[in-house]
Amino acid sequence: GQLIRPIAIGEPTAKLRHLYDIAVELFYAIFEAIKPGNTSLDVLEAVKPIVERGDFSIQAPLVHGWDNLPQPPLIGLPGGEREYPIDPHVFEEGQLIMIEPNPTPRDFSTGIFFGSLCVVTSDGCRNLHQFPDEFVVVD
Repeated sequence: GQLIRPIAIGEPTAKLRHLYDIAVELFYAIFEAIKPGNTSLDVLEAVKPIVERGDFSIQAPLVHGWDNLPQPPLIGLPGGEREYPIDPHVFEEGQLIMIEPNPTPRDFSTGIFFGSLCVVTSDGCRNLHQFPDEFVVVD
């Protein structure tokens, strides 16, 4: 399953650190919203306060099914370059999903990739990876 963490050669810029912080905040808002019976609309509601700050853009899906290519459910932000289905997807126990919010500045000059493969359990979402949520910096 996918595991996505940013790696910088040398100290990352303040812009990249800011995008990383947004990615982690979005990831955990989504993570907490995914439970059996909840829908893609619950995910969009959970990220709404973060998105409304308006200092970034996301063009890729926030959540997608588990595969080499994004599979349903494809949950993306409305109003982006690519529109995603707005029919509510209902999460089910045992479903594998990739949470992958990848924020970029509005000018698309850079961006951060951050995400993990998760499984929907009776208690909510469980991350299938144990790698730390850190911005890896190589000197």
